[in-house]
Amino acid sequence: MNIRPFDHSDADYTALVDLNRRLEPERHFTVAALRAEDREQGEHHRLARFLGEVDGAVVAVGVYWLRTDEPGAAHHFALAVHPDHQTGDVPRLMQDHLLARMEAEKPIAIASEPKEDETYR
Repeated sequence: MNIRPFDHSDADYTALVDLNRRLEPERHFTVAALRAEDREQGEHHRLARFLGEVDGAVVAVGVYWLRTDEPGAAHHFALAVHPDHQTGDVPRLMQDHLLARMEAEKPIAIASEPKEDETYR
């Protein structure tokens, strides 16, 4: 799997929307809504997002964030993986990538934010 930074292009937002729709079809994801959500993060959040690709297709997204206005705040991370790739190496590779990137920032604590029904094997 190739893991690369999310580049905020229309193509990356479209790939993110497509993956989110596959994982949560009951929600209404749009490029405009995700762009607005990113803008709302504001100056008190530091956010990093990465896409995982297999054969040129986005099959995973990983994100971590930190509230910069809260001394001692934990780094939080989350990942989402296409159902066809949840039982292979993709979840582990994305999690390892996120943890390595966060470790470089010397976090005080790290918290994962899985959805209630998410389990990767």
